[in-house]
Amino acid sequence: MTMTTIILESDDIVPVLISGVIVRVFSTVGVFVTSGTTNVDGEVVFDFPDADYDLLFFKLSVSPNSGMPQRITVNAADTDDPPNTFKVIAHITSQPESVDPMLCRISGTIRGANGTGSKDIRLNLGMCPELAILEGIVIAPQDIVEVRPDNNGYYEFDLLRKMRYRVYFPQLNDLFRIEPAMVYGIVPDLPAISLTDFLFPVPVNAEFESLVLALTAGDEPDDSIECEITYSDGSVNLDGRRPVPPTFTNVKAISSDEDIADVVFQVDKVCITPKAAGVVNITIERIVSDQYITYDPLPAFVTQTLVVTVT
Repeated sequence: MTMTTIILESDDIVPVLISGVIVRVFSTVGVFVTSGTTNVDGEVVFDFPDADYDLLFFKLSVSPNSGMPQRITVNAADTDDPPNTFKVIAHITSQPESVDPMLCRISGTIRGANGTGSKDIRLNLGMCPELAILEGIVIAPQDIVEVRPDNNGYYEFDLLRKMRYRVYFPQLNDLFRIEPAMVYGIVPDLPAISLTDFLFPVPVNAEFESLVLALTAGDEPDDSIECEITYSDGSVNLDGRRPVPPTFTNVKAISSDEDIADVVFQVDKVCITPKAAGVVNITIERIVSDQYITYDPLPAFVTQTLVVTVT
């Protein structure tokens, strides 16, 4: 018998482990073998004879991206680390979604200064660049598209996935000291995104290209380590669609001991100046300027740690 682990993970911009998913296991000829339910870590563990198995997954609003059934091969000689561990990516439906695979549905509410929904705040959107060819289909250039809410200030509209839009607020003279009032909205390759994340994304994750680095004290600053910043709209700083961060937010690199090494964040890399022998931890900190925006509560922000050894 071979211990076999199934892990359910969401396809969200910041993935989460999915608990409470019933996993039913069948032989390849459709004979039921056993079933289990994923725990708080998104895992369910079985003890199987080596063979091929078909998996079916059941939880309201959760659907595996690869469809069902999903076939796995259990093999005691598996050399993966960890062995016989199968990650299944699934989609969680939590807001209105587009049924067109080329489109993403954007939904949410804008309220007036008195806290009630406003039907008078419209958005004007222009595709950037003006012409695109997606999956062999020409997306014709067009004038600005106007989007209006319902009487309660609720918006629900579709835009092309993986495209960037200029979003204008025609009722405002400026926004974040930019004239005319405009932000860049980046559409993820997902069936849905909230209006808030589309208009005002913030960093939610920081990942280093490598988690260890060795330097020599007194050497020139080192900028060999890329750092990928993921925003709540799904864009990343290494993506051509996210050439600059939104005006109201940014990130900075933090050194746990500046006497050993200084660090600055530069677009998509950390630049580290080794100063003295020792070990220092480099992390990333999110900055959201209250000069421009009040954002409460902020989405969680997760950063990896880069361990730098200076000799």
